[in-house]
Amino acid sequence: MGNLMLKYDVEKMYTVGFISILLRLLFSYSDIIQPPGAVDSLLLGVFVVCMLLVLIEEELTRFQIFAVVALGVLCAYSYTKMDNYYLLVTYFCMAASKGINLNYVLGWSYKVRATVLTVHVAAYIFTLITNPESIEYVYRYGVLRHSFFMSHANTFSMFLIWTIFEYLYVNYEKLNVPRLVIVALINATLNYFTLSTTNTIISVVVLVLIVMEKFIPKWKMGIVRWFVKYAYAILGVFFCLISVYYTQFNSTLLSMYNWLNDFFTGRLIYGAYMYDKYGATIFGNTLALRDKDYWKGYWFNGIACDNAYMWHLVSFGLIFLVILSLLFLAVGKNISRKDAIFLSVYSMYAITEIYVTNAVFCFSLIVLAQYAFNIDYKEKFQLRLYIQEPTEEGADGRGGLS
Repeated sequence: MGNLMLKYDVEKMYTVGFISILLRLLFSYSDIIQPPGAVDSLLLGVFVVCMLLVLIEEELTRFQIFAVVALGVLCAYSYTKMDNYYLLVTYFCMAASKGINLNYVLGWSYKVRATVLTVHVAAYIFTLITNPESIEYVYRYGVLRHSFFMSHANTFSMFLIWTIFEYLYVNYEKLNVPRLVIVALINATLNYFTLSTTNTIISVVVLVLIVMEKFIPKWKMGIVRWFVKYAYAILGVFFCLISVYYTQFNSTLLSMYNWLNDFFTGRLIYGAYMYDKYGATIFGNTLALRDKDYWKGYWFNGIACDNAYMWHLVSFGLIFLVILSLLFLAVGKNISRKDAIFLSVYSMYAITEIYVTNAVFCFSLIVLAQYAFNIDYKEKFQLRLYIQEPTEEGADGRGGLS
């Protein structure tokens, strides 16, 4: 009973910390909810204290303690190099997640997100009707996009889609056709105004995968599991290489690159630009932002590289790209069917957004960490003096987390 009570208390502590930093991040991107600096600092302090208390109570093996401490030191060092606290937030959320019921945490998270987003949508509609001249509109290639009082249309779209994903994850067993249709309609309606291509593609992929998993039980999801295991590393290598070698492309490769860059709405050229200007980094680097710069026939207004793989190359540090790739490789075989969907979509989302580096925004990293904690590393890496036949344990996905 004591252990159950301890777990319950720790779970609540983790949730309080998670919601505190979530609110801080939501407010930091809001144009209408801007609490005083003291509240901002309080929310950050609550997050740090709660996560430290959870870490203290966590039951870890010696190897896990070493890994958690080493990773914490690495993240802290990288923070001093680039002055971006996303990695520290992600570290705490992942490191403190062992034994936490993620459904409980995300149950609170999606409700808080939905409430904040609803306030923004309602305020935006009211202002659009009563005082439309006061709204600063966002345009892409001359097409109007609505940000709903978030910093950018893409920012609102990111919060929207991952709020929906949290709802789908928490209520996965209860999902049916009517619920999925309602979710799709809400997302499509709001995305009609934000015009986020990423939202459209990723949401369709997730909904299709959920329908196939729930209504086609004989489907083995082998391709999805393969994608979870290898996609992050493959995509990381690919996008880093095309950034590094862009200036050496011949006409054919350059033509293919330009097509791909146009497909991703100009995101890729930023990676090549930043690498040429600032080079690669292993442990992190602060980029000197420029208001306007001309390079290789392109004008750059600051830096807006919305590709997480390229951002690891020039800012966050390649070491974290390697660590995440290894974690995906290690857990890819034994994940449940539900988790396979939300882990696979993470690697896809990283192509067009850097928000994925923050585990509070995109919970897939916490799922990844929980699987990593459950790996028997002693069994996995010890030398054998006898031959053991491979096991199929976990192949059907039933050995993963709920």
